[in-house]
Amino acid sequence: MKTGKLYGVGIGPGDPQYLTLRAADVLRSVDVVFTVISPNASNSVSQSVVDYLQPRGEVRLQVFSMSRDKTIREEQVRANAELRAGHDCAFATLGDAMTYSTFGYVLEIIRKAIPNLDLEVIPGITSFATLTAKAGTVLVENGEQLRIIPSF
Repeated sequence: MKTGKLYGVGIGPGDPQYLTLRAADVLRSVDVVFTVISPNASNSVSQSVVDYLQPRGEVRLQVFSMSRDKTIREEQVRANAELRAGHDCAFATLGDAMTYSTFGYVLEIIRKAIPNLDLEVIPGITSFATLTAKAGTVLVENGEQLRIIPSF
């Protein structure tokens, strides 16, 4: 059975004007777009960006905890790690799809379930790139090094 293609789509900082052209094309054209909401949130930033594009496919909102408890996060990722057989699907995630992203957790589980997964990752603008642009401040230059250190 054909599984379809999975796209991990970084949607940037939450403003549809910051989407890449490739991200917009994919989100408009796939059969299913998965968006994310926290259990404590009243609206989904990723869904508002996707809705702005008026996609042709179904938009599915998934609840993901931002809990510091790894077990709780893993349970929600497993519950939400779904693909629609035979359909192209996109997972819309804030920032970049492969940098501190919910998509990274989902991808790990889906890759185990579907080893020959047809996958394309579309990068998005990260929060630190957005912040430095809005501040008008150079982040690094010349021989300087950039290190990203999470602070939990």
